[in-house]
Amino acid sequence: KQVLARDPANLQALALSPRLSMAKGDADQAVTELEKLVKLNPKNPRTHYQVAVAALVNNDQARALSSLTQATTLDPDYAEAALLLAELRLRRGEAAVAMTSLTRLLQKHPSLVQARLLLAVAHRAQNDLDQALGVYRALARDYPTNPQPLLMAGMIQRQQRDQAAARVTFENAVKMQPGYLPAVEQLVQMDLVERKFENARRRVETELSRHTNSPLPSMLLSQVYLAQTNLAQAEVALL
Repeated sequence: KQVLARDPANLQALALSPRLSMAKGDADQAVTELEKLVKLNPKNPRTHYQVAVAALVNNDQARALSSLTQATTLDPDYAEAALLLAELRLRRGEAAVAMTSLTRLLQKHPSLVQARLLLAVAHRAQNDLDQALGVYRALARDYPTNPQPLLMAGMIQRQQRDQAAARVTFENAVKMQPGYLPAVEQLVQMDLVERKFENARRRVETELSRHTNSPLPSMLLSQVYLAQTNLAQAEVALL
């Protein structure tokens, strides 16, 4: 502040000031300070991106959208800004627009995982489940040690009412990473729907011994007992 008091156009101080404001949790002040930088250098896409980040902290989606559009117009290859813009458009229900920009981004950066994940979300938002499933399957092939794409693929299959395929997919996720609780939770839910209570209980008890510091296995065990209308055991499971 002292530097800016002496030299209001000091770029180094102007660039540092909004970072300090964000660190203090004052996003309003950060936006104000960043706007000064934009006026001094309106063709810097990085500054427009930073304005958008600060605006989103304030839940000012309109301002963030404008700044991200500016950033990606100035630098069409600015992947970080393009990803945030696509994510924002998805939040606003603009899946078709997001899909167009993500497809363009992936043509230039085909291995950009976040873009591929957002593209699957965009397909799902448009109820194009086969396309979303294809994206997750491709990610599972490309990243054979990461169970998350299999988890997402299985959830799509459940949404498609292909329960048998979903079960296989979730089981494969657990085989890939034993104790992977998000997939275990899906399998327990499927067991309960199919009234396979003993399968569900054994599955959960395995995870209780593996995840002693996580509350999720206990919550799942309680759900198993509740599904059997065993209220007393359900309460004990949560203790």
